[in-house]
Amino acid sequence: MGVCVRTGVIFSLDLPRMFWKQLTGQKVTLDDIVEVEWRFLRSSQLMLSYSKEDFQAIPQYWTTTLADSNEIDLTEDGDGADTLVKFEERFDYIRQSLKVRLTQTHEQMQAIRRGLC
Repeated sequence: MGVCVRTGVIFSLDLPRMFWKQLTGQKVTLDDIVEVEWRFLRSSQLMLSYSKEDFQAIPQYWTTTLADSNEIDLTEDGDGADTLVKFEERFDYIRQSLKVRLTQTHEQMQAIRRGLC
């Protein structure tokens, strides 16, 4: 990709908006993440639609699994794998999970930008 930019060769890349926005330093929005994280967003919608009883019947811990299958702890003390998300905390859980998902490729995108410059 870097060679194409430097030499002017046209190279078609069909990558999600999230990739291009990060590459150009634009802010990634929820609309952009839908292309990549639609399963997570769908499960989040379901989680928000559950009654308190239904929510408590399906244990959810303070962790989230990223695209590379790594499980990330969302707590400050590192006990996310042992801490259940309470019904009242479900919005915070989704917010924190989204934050991690929106920034999970930050380091790789910086490396790509360095390679293009």
